Order: sequence, then structure tokens, then C-alpha cells
Amino acid sequence: MIAYIGENIGFFLKVVFTHVITYCVCGMIGYKVNNYKELLEHKLFENWRSQDSLIFKLSPVIQILRGILFGVVLLIIKDVVIDTSFGFLKLFLILAIIGVLNVYTPAPASIEGFIYLDTKDDGISPRQSIGSIMEILIQILIFSVIVCTNWTELISGIFN
Repeated sequence: MIAYIGENIGFFLKVVFTHVITYCVCGMIGYKVNNYKELLEHKLFENWRSQDSLIFKLSPVIQILRGILFGVVLLIIKDVVIDTSFGFLKLFLILAIIGVLNVYTPAPASIEGFIYLDTKDDGISPRQSIGSIMEILIQILIFSVIVCTNWTELISGIFN
């Protein structure tokens, strides 16, 4: 029982840290590659907080809360999704479909966004839109691979 609890705590922490690190790294790369500094000055983002605001600067720390929420949910599906063959692919599809394509609000890149958002005159280039979507999908893929890989087993298999 103690080993089971320890394993789940370890998995939970792995999820939290993996989310925070992949979010920050992919976000920093995406910021440069997709030129977010210029993009965030666009009129579409006028209701966004300033990049100089305290809460904006604390966003990496606030990601710990999102990581905790991911950890709670992934603990629930761990045995049926993550600890299975192609678990990383299953997790990637779940997160991409629920978290990007099928969100409950009309967000860009979502089905609801396609239905309700008029983006033809928004001034955002297709390259910027595709770049943002790719950043999100790459982060989700890296997150899924790291979370679903049993690193102890992998390393011992390589060196034995």
C-alpha cells in the first residue's frame, strides 16, 4: 500500500513538473519563433494583461496550479491510458482533442472558434496562427511522451 501511494505521489509530481517545464520551454521558444511580442501588440489582444504586469510575469509559477489539475486528472486515468501500450499517443490525443480542438469556448483553433469567430479581418497571418497551434501541439506531445515514459525501466533496459 505504501509503495502504491509513493508511486502515485511520484507520478503526480512528475506530471506537475513536466507541465511547468514543457510549458515554459515551449512558450519561450514559441515567443521567439512566432514573434509574440509583436503579436501581443495587435488589437485582438487589447484585453490581455500587459506583459509588464505582475500576474503576467508570474505565469510560470501559476502553471504549478495547472500542473496540479493535470496531475489530479491523470491520476484518475493513469491505469487505463498512461500505463498502456502507446499511452503517450492516447494521452496526446486526449489532451489535443479536449484541450485544443474541442474546448467549450470559441477559442482559436477550436471547432467552436471555427463556428463563432470571424477571423478573416483580424490581421493575424496564417503563419502566426499555425505557429501558435504547432507550439501547443508540440508541448502536448513532449508532455505526453515524458509523462508516459517509465524512465527507470527504460534506463535499466538500455544499460542491462
